[in-house]
Amino acid sequence: MTALRWAVLILFAFLVNAPVIATLATSLKPPGEIMGNPGSG
Repeated sequence: MTALRWAVLILFAFLVNAPVIATLATSLKPPGEIMGNPGSG
């Protein structure tokens, strides 16, 4: 079950890095673009 182990590791890494990625994305984007595209990202 190596594939399952890799999937869990990738999912865990994504969950851990999600707040950092979201913070970077919001800090890089202008507020108007975020309000205009709530579904993207």
